[in-house]
Amino acid sequence: MEAQRVGLDMFKGLLSPDVRSAHLLVFGAAFGSQAFLTFVGAPIMYSELPRQQFGNLMKKLFPTYFSYNGLAAAFLVGSLAWDNAVVRKHPFDIFDATVYQAFTLATVAAANLINALAIGPASYKLQDERHRQEAAEGKSYDDAGVSDKMQKLNKEFAGLHSISTLLNIASIGGLGFHALVRSSFVDLVLVWVLVFFFSLLPIVARADMLETVINDVILTVDSPKIW
Repeated sequence: MEAQRVGLDMFKGLLSPDVRSAHLLVFGAAFGSQAFLTFVGAPIMYSELPRQQFGNLMKKLFPTYFSYNGLAAAFLVGSLAWDNAVVRKHPFDIFDATVYQAFTLATVAAANLINALAIGPASYKLQDERHRQEAAEGKSYDDAGVSDKMQKLNKEFAGLHSISTLLNIASIGGLGFHALVRSSFVDLVLVWVLVFFFSLLPIVARADMLETVINDVILTVDSPKIW
């Protein structure tokens, strides 16, 4: 097979993406966003923002984050099935490597959508209730001598937060596993370039939006209406 050479034909191919290239681009975007927020963005925001401001920022960010990654993973399942007949003909043959990858990506989609539609809303409600209880008691949630109601809220919130975190880590692990199983060495290099690009993109292109959201959160927390 003749090697492709740099020129007009190559760039025409780049402007006419097929299912595999779309799969790779969406995968890079999803993996990049999850890796960035989980291991870089969220820890930095947690360390730099007051706790309640951080919590309210996450309440604004997480619905979009989980929905986006859930839909992206669903697209990956569809594109994998489109490009591999075995997934369409034998969708429950999980001992087939390609079908197993489809199940892995479906699990990733489910994990994110569960966070977006169930765990997230429940935890946001508890978070707001705990903020109000802190204001009523004049104490932080982790101070000594808090009420039984606060202790109950702490326990419920910790449980939901743990489930959400495990689902998020499972999602990242599933995408990483998909990359290792399905990609050649060259594809892996390209994937990590995409991961790096999409990790930096929110900082470079959307820093103004993040600043606006943080300012809105600060105003919300400072306003007595939240209580």
